[in-house]
Amino acid sequence: MVTSVNMDACSQKLSPDLRALYEDALATGNVVVRVDEPAGTLCPLAIVFGKPLIRSADGTPRALPPGVRWWENDDSHYEIQAGWQSETSRHILAAPLSSVPRRL
Repeated sequence: MVTSVNMDACSQKLSPDLRALYEDALATGNVVVRVDEPAGTLCPLAIVFGKPLIRSADGTPRALPPGVRWWENDDSHYEIQAGWQSETSRHILAAPLSSVPRRL
């Protein structure tokens, strides 16, 4: 787990368009389990949470800042995750995918 000192530094580096989503995840009891900097060649910063992120509370898609999108990865060659991505900075907030679709 990342220490609070490291998390303060990471949250300062996090793209401004993801900060509210980051704060919401923490406010709902989610915990950061890892920070990857970089997280591969296309992602300079990934903050990884322990529990799935809440995409919508009541089934209504949440309003997102411009340039932020939801992504999912169910390719078993990588971690099965989902989260928010800033298309401007390429930073991501990631977490386990809440339900993994079965492949036929």
